[in-house]
Amino acid sequence: MNLKATDVHIYSFPLHCSEALGQQLAALLSTDEQQRAAKFVFEKDRRKFIIGRGRLRQILGNYLGLPPENISFEYGAHGKPTLADVASGLKFNLSHSHELAALAVSIHEVGIDIEWCRPMDNMKSVAEKVYNDSELSLLFDSSPDKRIELFYKFWTCKEAFIKLTGEGFSRDPQTIQLPTAEICSADWIPAKCEEIQEEVMLKEFKTVDGYKGAVAVAESKARVYTFGLGDSE
Repeated sequence: MNLKATDVHIYSFPLHCSEALGQQLAALLSTDEQQRAAKFVFEKDRRKFIIGRGRLRQILGNYLGLPPENISFEYGAHGKPTLADVASGLKFNLSHSHELAALAVSIHEVGIDIEWCRPMDNMKSVAEKVYNDSELSLLFDSSPDKRIELFYKFWTCKEAFIKLTGEGFSRDPQTIQLPTAEICSADWIPAKCEEIQEEVMLKEFKTVDGYKGAVAVAESKARVYTFGLGDSE
């Protein structure tokens, strides 16, 4: 698979599959991944982990020209996986929610988030912990039917940013500033954070109904291409 300097490739795939495919994906996992899978109490969580990691290995193997089972990972201070073979120059990030996963691949630092847009009874209390004043104003000034969509757009953008940096929620998401004047209309959204000097761009990407997705990439001229995998591929 070819990846140009400005490309960001996004793959979406379901976290369910046939029993036969599930066994094939499980066989690709490393010993430590198999041990992690075995620790899940609930079968559905084990299934999602195995499919997510197996698909990750399959897709990265296509770029690296390696058998999926031969790929090795390293982990950052907050658990973000990276390729042990840094010479490949390939960057990736994986996200999952409910029954869907999304993977971003680039030669630039990248973060991705996908969320199942379920109704929230506690939206206000959650939003006040995550969004700053200008974001809260835009959110709660919007009509009720648009509010849930905007909530998840803000959320996925912020989480994609902190997944790019590898910090996760060790970073206060309120420190990430989204341009509220642009977020509802711009194709690419510049994100700002005082401690991060490099330019980070955010973009919403289309996925299946009922989900929201956003990708963050440290490249101002990035172009996004989306791909889908079925549950039998």
